[in-house]
Amino acid sequence: MNVDYKQNIILLVQDHQDRPCIIYLDKNNGSISNINLNVDIDVESVICMQRIGERWLFIFNYEDKNAVIYNPDGSEYVEFYAGEEITIELFNSEEIEEGQVGYSITDNGESLMSNEEGSWQESWIVIGLDSYIGDPIFVDTKDIGCAVYTAEHGEGMWTPVLVAESIEKVIQVVKEKKLLKKVIQKVIKNALLETPSFFI
Repeated sequence: MNVDYKQNIILLVQDHQDRPCIIYLDKNNGSISNINLNVDIDVESVICMQRIGERWLFIFNYEDKNAVIYNPDGSEYVEFYAGEEITIELFNSEEIEEGQVGYSITDNGESLMSNEEGSWQESWIVIGLDSYIGDPIFVDTKDIGCAVYTAEHGEGMWTPVLVAESIEKVIQVVKEKKLLKKVIQKVIKNALLETPSFFI
């Protein structure tokens, strides 16, 4: 069960023929709507559902293509992947030098690097941060392909974990996720714009 932004109740059930069916209770006028979905879905796999204008957005617990918008007649409008938020923020060229503070150097410019295990290594250059947890994203310049790593911040020692085999791969993934986020926002916005009465 879900509720929409007006607190109307949305139920997803299976009818007597085991077909997925939406039951929508409008608390303002007491009306109950039945919408049979003309698709084969596992009701138990639905994490969230929400009304978008006259359409219905479903989020599933699938690993790929986990979001579907259905038309009022129960047919599929669009299917896409609603991925996680982008948490990697890459520095621009002007931010690289300042981005080393706290890792390879102190605020006063003193070195924090050493050859000891668990210390920050001279070949590591911070190129960004995981904005969600604050861990550094860095390259190892000793690697020919400039492999990209992260390491948990505040543990007293640095233990690198491979993120990608090259910086190009990281840049590509970040670009793709940003584009995907824009596509999802556009799909939902377009669905809303086509039925502006939803917000009245």
